[in-house]
Amino acid sequence: MRLLVLTEDSAKSASRVVELLFKRLVTATIPGANISQLDPRPISPELTRIMRANNWRSAQKEHRQDIVRLCNAIKVFIADPSSFVVFHHDADLPWRNRHNRGLREQFQKCVFNTVKMMMEQDRRTPAFVQEALSRVIHLVPHYSIEAWLYQNIDEARKLGATEPQLNDWQQDRGLLDELEKTPEQLPSLKRSANERLAETFNNATMRVAIRAGKSLFYEAWKISSNSQLKAALAKTAAR
Repeated sequence: MRLLVLTEDSAKSASRVVELLFKRLVTATIPGANISQLDPRPISPELTRIMRANNWRSAQKEHRQDIVRLCNAIKVFIADPSSFVVFHHDADLPWRNRHNRGLREQFQKCVFNTVKMMMEQDRRTPAFVQEALSRVIHLVPHYSIEAWLYQNIDEARKLGATEPQLNDWQQDRGLLDELEKTPEQLPSLKRSANERLAETFNNATMRVAIRAGKSLFYEAWKISSNSQLKAALAKTAAR
């Protein structure tokens, strides 16, 4: 199974962090999932530039060609039934305000609908288009990806986090989704800690965080309902 991870995050380890969190979501929600068969593919410098400049959601005319290039790359990649795109951007909003701004709607308009239109112009059948588009997995943490990473509270402490709010988060996992500017909540942790937090995130921690019923719950529900993903994982497990 090929995996293309696209993220707006500019950190050097950003793609790896998103990949690891996606895999943990899969193993925590799909019983018996064999993630060892997920093969991350390299991302071109052009796609990296488009994602990290947030040109994918720009309404500026000069960025239209960037959106077309990005969507064409996604279209070509998901034409293969064993290939999945993970598309990450932060919500930049706490969970309680998730309906106030249209970042999900911008993704639908700028990316999803453009890829759909391109496939239809290629004279793909409606069934092909529907199945291919379900292989685009849209991940949106609230407020930011740190709200997911900081769920790994034990590891954060091992890495030197000492802030008293860690105790509150451990008691109420949903608090993290409601914070503004999540990275600023643990100033004792460097951003370079994100990769280690992702690497050590286990299924038990993910399931506890999912049960908080906020952004991780929503993403877990989408993943567990994705028939294309489950079918592809089942095929790899049978090999």
